[in-house]
Amino acid sequence: MMNDWYEISMKAMQLAGLSQRSQYTYTREVRLLVEFYGKTPDLIAQDELEEYFLHRLNVTKWSAATLRVCYSGMRFFFEKILQRDWNIFGYL
Repeated sequence: MMNDWYEISMKAMQLAGLSQRSQYTYTREVRLLVEFYGKTPDLIAQDELEEYFLHRLNVTKWSAATLRVCYSGMRFFFEKILQRDWNIFGYL
């Protein structure tokens, strides 16, 4: 099932004109999220996304720049692919 999400998101990113580097990075961020929760991205709730970002900030100690890239990748995926409202940390 994850392979379907990968294919769909790759096509959407190409059509959106994202660079190959951005495509790789955004896909990696979604993959890390899926591995973290052990379920497909469509089953991940908003509160889980918030907890994930807090985990990456406080436990994994990701830099602000890395978090912004992760945030951008997740936002693209959840808005464009899953067509869900994005209300996560609106100030990032």
